[in-house]
Amino acid sequence: MRKTLLKVLPIILMIIIMVAPALASADLGNQLGGLKRLIDDVVTFISGLAAAIFTIVFIVYGFKLAGSSGNPQARANAITGMWWSGLGALLAFGAMGIANVLKGISTDYFSK
Repeated sequence: MRKTLLKVLPIILMIIIMVAPALASADLGNQLGGLKRLIDDVVTFISGLAAAIFTIVFIVYGFKLAGSSGNPQARANAITGMWWSGLGALLAFGAMGIANVLKGISTDYFSK
């Protein structure tokens, strides 16, 4: 159960983090400014949570790598986990960066 959760949790977080910036980058207009701020706050919270979780997962797999001195299967599993957690972190923070760039472009374009 615990191993399955460690494998599924990064995938779920990646999906959430990919969807949340799209909501935050939407131009909601002046009437919905409060809703836009709420979405920005939620995206910021999810981003911080993802950073913490990806860091913890990376550290856990680092300890697994350090403890797998004689077992090649455990070493390969730990390296794979570290790669996936690193990829998840890149996707999460890359999506946030792209969403912020698109939000800035849309704000400049629609404010004219």
